[in-house]
Amino acid sequence: MLRRLLLLASLALASTASAGPATPSARADPAWDTLFVRTQGWCGADGAYSVDLGDGRVLWLFGDTFLGTVVDDRRAAGTIMVNGTVAVHPTPKAGEPPADGTLRFYAGPLDADGRATAWIRPEPPVVPPDAKATPTWYWLADGVVAPGPGGKPRLLLFLSHMGRRDAAAGVWNFRAVGGAIAIVDDFSGPPDRWRARQVKNPHTVVLEKPDPVSPEREISWGAALWREPGDDALYVFGIREADPFDKQLLLARAPAATVEDFTTWRFRTKDGWSAERSDAVAVAHGLVNELSVDRLLVGGRPRLVLVQSEPVFGKHLLARTADRPEGPWSDPVPFYEVPGLPEGSKRFTYAGKAHAECSKPGELLVTYAINGSEFADILAHASVYRPYFVRVPLDALERVR
Repeated sequence: MLRRLLLLASLALASTASAGPATPSARADPAWDTLFVRTQGWCGADGAYSVDLGDGRVLWLFGDTFLGTVVDDRRAAGTIMVNGTVAVHPTPKAGEPPADGTLRFYAGPLDADGRATAWIRPEPPVVPPDAKATPTWYWLADGVVAPGPGGKPRLLLFLSHMGRRDAAAGVWNFRAVGGAIAIVDDFSGPPDRWRARQVKNPHTVVLEKPDPVSPEREISWGAALWREPGDDALYVFGIREADPFDKQLLLARAPAATVEDFTTWRFRTKDGWSAERSDAVAVAHGLVNELSVDRLLVGGRPRLVLVQSEPVFGKHLLARTADRPEGPWSDPVPFYEVPGLPEGSKRFTYAGKAHAECSKPGELLVTYAINGSEFADILAHASVYRPYFVRVPLDALERVR
């Protein structure tokens, strides 16, 4: 999210150096960009996961979000930031942006001082013993609609539980303190009427002081979710922080109807599946904390396509393919170079992911975010901190093998 800069470091320098030049066929989509250029209320956020609600609507999940007014591309006085918002619009027809006025944004209820809050907050409020009375917050990860007990669809939202690290760290003042799943049993109305049950995820691993001797490393879950057609399982992609230059992709699966029963989770090993998280092996290397997984027709056959940003603040959007969630996954291949990031710039790009439910036939709609290392720059330029859209012809992904 806005302060997630540190979490984006990983291996990509090596993984993309030999991948060849980015294809020129991917192109920006100004029509979708314009949809998220707002001057009142919601006026910028990162994250930008999308979920097909299956009822004619698409849900967007955002991280740290600016709420306020924009004047001459500058966020005006009185603008505030909350740790998460959502948006809903009708499912696009043939991948065209929804009509004006049909995209609605939602934050949380007003607090005692009349200020907006995040759409979802930890319940009960959690204050780590060393946090000096500073409450923690959630960052929204991926979400999915899946049948619950009895077969009725419900919405599952994976959450990264975050807290303060050290005020002296500036924009780096955050750390993971856990993970959770939010379950919305009835999502038929607008998001401000939803009631989400929160379940702590015990398979999240947080290490205050990582031990270089221990095989255990920090692990988060929900970087992407996938359900195979005809399969009752929910596949949950996780990220293991093996070291700052190698974020590893892990995979778990569980019955979608009882995913909150964490005893049912199984973790991908070298040879199969295990009930022990410690047996999990990396199914790919050189990842980042946000990504997407979709099954698309590539090269004449259905393949899983993983989209991510280039690690270590690289300028490219990358794609990998596999036949199954457990892989083997191909090496990452760049398909788009984010413009407007000259050498030495204090701005950078991240949060790349695809949105198949909003894509045109034969194409894939992808978003990325642009951010900056100086907060004053972000306030002064509202164009810096919001989703940007790219359209990628599926035939451009044929070389991703």
